[in-house]
Amino acid sequence: MIWELRHEFKLSLLLEIAELPRSTYYYYIKHMKDEDKYSEIKKQITDIFHENKGRYGYRRITMELHNRGYVINHKTVLRLMKEAKIKCMVRIRLPAPTRQLVQIYVRGRRQGRTVQ
Repeated sequence: MIWELRHEFKLSLLLEIAELPRSTYYYYIKHMKDEDKYSEIKKQITDIFHENKGRYGYRRITMELHNRGYVINHKTVLRLMKEAKIKCMVRIRLPAPTRQLVQIYVRGRRQGRTVQ
């Protein structure tokens, strides 16, 4: 916003209103044109995720990236997945609670009891 209004108003006034330090403003101006460091890896992450129909989480995606020759930390993969709003939604279903026959030994004799 400051970038668009800088021709109409004084920069010092805009920075004061935005409560933004001057050095921070110039830092962002300098780095606006920089290329994204992880653009290729982001594309690979989304490709791996969709190839496996959304079943891969960050751990398996990290291992697949390592298999493809990329050197990247699992924390970075997790952060990039959060930025891309990619999340593995597969959960292991637990069986419904059933009665189980538990073998209990009482004084050397086996007795079957049901436990929930």
